[in-house]
Amino acid sequence: MRVKPVWSKLRLVDADGRIDLVQRGMTLLIVLLACASTKYLSAQSDSEIEFQIRTDLYADDTKEPSASSKIIFTDGMYFELDEDQGLYTVMDPRKGRITLLNKNKKALVHLDMHVIEQRLSEAMQISAPVQQASFNVSQEPGGYFSLGNGTMKYTFLPMQAEPEIASKYGDFANWSQRIQALYISKMPPQMRLQLNKLMIDQSQLPSEVRRTIHYKQGTDVKIARMNLTQLVSNEDRSKVASIIQWMQQFKPTSENDFFK
Repeated sequence: MRVKPVWSKLRLVDADGRIDLVQRGMTLLIVLLACASTKYLSAQSDSEIEFQIRTDLYADDTKEPSASSKIIFTDGMYFELDEDQGLYTVMDPRKGRITLLNKNKKALVHLDMHVIEQRLSEAMQISAPVQQASFNVSQEPGGYFSLGNGTMKYTFLPMQAEPEIASKYGDFANWSQRIQALYISKMPPQMRLQLNKLMIDQSQLPSEVRRTIHYKQGTDVKIARMNLTQLVSNEDRSKVASIIQWMQQFKPTSENDFFK
């Protein structure tokens, strides 16, 4: 079936019933300019949403952070910096690509977002029914909420955020969880993905997340506390520029070599 262009429906006529080609041409020009303007404003709005989130990880409530990282959101891309370990992540949703960099080894690996989703979907289809279930959310004291089951539970403290910020952080958190599930922890991602969706739908960020896992040998608790700053400093921009430069300099490796 042949698809007619939009402008084929703009049949403008003059007082005598004749098609006014001049007016039609002007109308078409206005439509084209409006479309171009909308596209430009959309791209511009993406580039204007800049912020960063610092995450501190704790083994319990009393100790100093065991690790820290920073996520910089700029120019429509997400840059995660784990400078203590020399590990960096670059997510580019527009290109559908994630790049992981190891500064110590001067190595990187490119991951295709479509391939990640496909692999994860296949893995989830054969997972146990309990891992496919939707988990109920319950309210806890102190403004906390929780979701989980008898084996694993997330307890989180939400904070309100601008919808664009909540959406972009949620997108980052989703892809980060998918990478963890496929390549690193190999743990089922459904519970955390549900938490991320809840945060996006409510235009919220988790200011604190506690993950509790019960093993036969004992209980493991990990705490992440996040701090939002709606400012990207010159120092941050310099670090982003360095990461982009490393993407041209570091040696591409296979997934197996990078994650071993």
